[in-house]
Amino acid sequence: MLANGIGSSLFLVASFSLTIMIDRYGRRKPLIIGPSLMGICMIVVGMLLVGYGSPHFDAESQQLKYSFANLNAGNAAVAFVFLYMISFGSTCAALPWTYQNEVFPVSARGRGTALSACINWFANFWLGLYMPEALNKAAWKIYFVFGGICIATSFVTYLFYPETAQRSLEELDLLFTPNRRKLVCFDWEACQKGSLLHRDFEGVEVAQQLETALVMGGIQKTV
Repeated sequence: MLANGIGSSLFLVASFSLTIMIDRYGRRKPLIIGPSLMGICMIVVGMLLVGYGSPHFDAESQQLKYSFANLNAGNAAVAFVFLYMISFGSTCAALPWTYQNEVFPVSARGRGTALSACINWFANFWLGLYMPEALNKAAWKIYFVFGGICIATSFVTYLFYPETAQRSLEELDLLFTPNRRKLVCFDWEACQKGSLLHRDFEGVEVAQQLETALVMGGIQKTV
């Protein structure tokens, strides 16, 4: 209970810092760095479990319990779990909820964000039911699985996720036009923060006209 309380408090503070700094951090960097750190923490915990202990599900108390042959190894595992919570809270806690609202086109934003939220909560529900049994059967292996998923997420973000910070919702459609590179990491403009409209056009008036056309649906994605 004490560990859960400390971990939740660290998560709250880290999430608050992300709320304040989200526009300065941008979207891509936190979604690349955060899952990488989270994956490393999971892998380290898995290695500690391989060498010094294993989680097991107590059927009588219906709780997941950990046993370590070495006290220092147990403390280190708890410390890396705390570090995981800090990494998650300071980089990824709120960003997916923000990012999903930005990348969908105006015509599909409502349905897209609703579907994203549905999938997220369904996954949380399923993991909540399955994790005690998974940890009991797979023990340390499950930490390597989740660590690998986190690191893979960083690579996917680096390759395909454009930067959306400091851009209006309407001009974000310009990030997904056919003339853009499929691998975002090679599109310098798509990886930077700031307005696309004023960078692409010399006059502010022209930029405003384009933004109005995007809102009204009067411009095609082939532009």
